[in-house]
Amino acid sequence: SFLFKSLTSTYFDVFATLPPILPPGPLGILGFGAGSAARLILDLYPTGVIHGWELDPAVISVGREYFNLSKIEKQHPNRVFIYIGNALNAEIENGFSGLLVDLFSEGCLIPELQDPITWRKMKGRLRDGGRIMV
Repeated sequence: SFLFKSLTSTYFDVFATLPPILPPGPLGILGFGAGSAARLILDLYPTGVIHGWELDPAVISVGREYFNLSKIEKQHPNRVFIYIGNALNAEIENGFSGLLVDLFSEGCLIPELQDPITWRKMKGRLRDGGRIMV
């Protein structure tokens, strides 16, 4: 069974366990990177919708050029949405069903994630029953 196999041999495999326990609705990825987590979730959950935020446009450019992110965007035009900007300001109408938080700088969690106010703000952007995974 695929349930007992590692899909990428990275922590993205753990991120892929979040959608089944979420209420219906879009998933936010804060720290989109080159799209590895999004790719896995889109493959495993055919109705999943992802809104991803990445601060550095160069990271998205590298993802598009070298990690098939452009192909994913073309294959799933109504399921994956990428925003360049501060992920801590991520918001969508009616809220997220869940948030995947993958925000690092120089190999460390960003300082804002050590502030309880940041987590309360993120929680406020969730739908009822929504969850956050870090």
